[in-house]
Amino acid sequence: MKRVKVKTYYNIVLPSLPLLITPFKGSLSKFPDENQSFQCNFMTRGLEKDETHCINSNPKIDSSSSYIKQFWVGLMDGDGTITMDENKPSCCSRPRMIISLNNTEKNRIMLNFIQKEIGGKVRIERKDKYVTWVIVSRKDIKTALFIFNQYPLLTTRKRCKLEFMKQCIKDRSVNFYLQKRDLKYDKQPEMIALLNNSFIRPDYFPAWLSGFIEAEGSFSIYSFKDQIKPKAFTIGQNNDLYLLEAIKSYFDSHHKIFKIVKKNLDYYRIDMYGPKIRQNIHNHFLANPLLGHKLESYKKWIKN
Repeated sequence: MKRVKVKTYYNIVLPSLPLLITPFKGSLSKFPDENQSFQCNFMTRGLEKDETHCINSNPKIDSSSSYIKQFWVGLMDGDGTITMDENKPSCCSRPRMIISLNNTEKNRIMLNFIQKEIGGKVRIERKDKYVTWVIVSRKDIKTALFIFNQYPLLTTRKRCKLEFMKQCIKDRSVNFYLQKRDLKYDKQPEMIALLNNSFIRPDYFPAWLSGFIEAEGSFSIYSFKDQIKPKAFTIGQNNDLYLLEAIKSYFDSHHKIFKIVKKNLDYYRIDMYGPKIRQNIHNHFLANPLLGHKLESYKKWIKN
């Protein structure tokens, strides 16, 4: 594993604190039966009832079970939702994990892969504009927590959300949820300061990165003399400078990381371009393929 050196963009005093992500060791005995779901009302049409949405839903993609899990963690870091809410009329809070994407064939295929590996349900919703994967059952939440123990989330915001979910699973009372929900990000600045100075790319980083690029990456092109030319690969993240430095280092990039201050957020972005970068990105995706709709824009970008 390679230690990533992060440049200093502002002065910050490092606290002495451990990494704030702890393995889940609580009991799920208070959950409903593992074959049941928390009550969850979706005004949607299920894929299982409309097979027309699942055309070519089993393509031949040579991706192992571990790759799908690591890719999913990156996708959750980028596009996932980890949330607790009131499960009315019950007096207990309810955990949910959600990924909602534009309803394209590639995204449906990808979320069906994730459903097969991790569990949950995949549905078409909001006037057929979005495809959504969601887990709410005891069994599926337990599976997801186990995977996050194996391959931890890498963004501080999602780590905070997951930590809050674990606390709420241990105490599922609505009162606990209401008292603590506004405090879940309190330790995020300390986490960022620590990781900006000590982040080490984990061994699952390549597969995680493909999932994260599926969510947050952008491949831009431009027209020149009636020809399509590749412009840049762009990726950004709120607050977590260490991740942008890790991605920059991974692709052996010399490009500058830009800092954009928006409201109370520091947004970091890097634009990578040039023959060497394109080759490095190409080599990466040969071993760590994109699984969703982002593959389409990447193919247009790489072939020109």
